[in-house]
Amino acid sequence: MTGPLRAGVTSHAGADQFEDFVRSIWRVFVNHAKGRLDGDQALAEDLVQEAYLRLWRQWPHRRELILTVRGYSYRTLNNCIRDYWRVKNNWPLSRDVTSTDTARPGADNGVVHKVDVRSALSRLPERLREVVELNVLRDMDMTEVAGRMGIAVGTARNYKTAAFRMLREILAEDDN
Repeated sequence: MTGPLRAGVTSHAGADQFEDFVRSIWRVFVNHAKGRLDGDQALAEDLVQEAYLRLWRQWPHRRELILTVRGYSYRTLNNCIRDYWRVKNNWPLSRDVTSTDTARPGADNGVVHKVDVRSALSRLPERLREVVELNVLRDMDMTEVAGRMGIAVGTARNYKTAAFRMLREILAEDDN
């Protein structure tokens, strides 16, 4: 493979194996990133490349972990996405959307504003709102959320799923 994978990166043992790994999950990674980035293909590809660079740096020490535990690679990609949002100080759930290039479906010409999301969050039951605030707004993983709330991880995930379902319903209701 030529191009970004080898450009300016020192080669080490296992480079061919890393290239095979990259080829095997490229499309899945880009689709995952696009889903977390409102469908922005170019940004998704950039962040996937950043994730690959981070994984490449760890490759000599964690090759078997990276190859056998996909979660490690996904976590690396998700960290790149979180870092992007942190640097931009522009988290997706709390964005103030004003232009058509970043518009979300909703009221007022197809845009959901920050106020709408905050209002919808305030209408959630306390436990569901707490899970969303800890996991999404404070960037805690579900294990940390569960520990902080004194509940099982599965319960925290169920609360998050229920919260997002309710948020969609509340925002759709507000549109009408």
